[in-house]
Amino acid sequence: MGLDAAEYGQIRYKIHELVHGAGLVWTLDFRHQDVDKLSRLFHAAAEEFPVLKKYAHHWATAAIAGRYLQNIRRYARIRGVLPPKPRYNRGGQAVA
Repeated sequence: MGLDAAEYGQIRYKIHELVHGAGLVWTLDFRHQDVDKLSRLFHAAAEEFPVLKKYAHHWATAAIAGRYLQNIRRYARIRGVLPPKPRYNRGGQAVA
């Protein structure tokens, strides 16, 4: 993104706060989030950090927020709050 580590850390931390402020559901994949809530997140992040406005379709904000939600779900699975991810058989031998 062309930012120094300190500025990137500030942006990442603020996007983590905005994810909760926008009301995104952490148990859902980023692709399945409510469009209005995502719009609120994108506009709030761009307002807070104008450098994010230069990225088309808010891809930088979406990448940071999506990874954050993924990490929350992964930690919840480790702790047993969420069930394990389903295993998919993509052909070949049956999975026991």
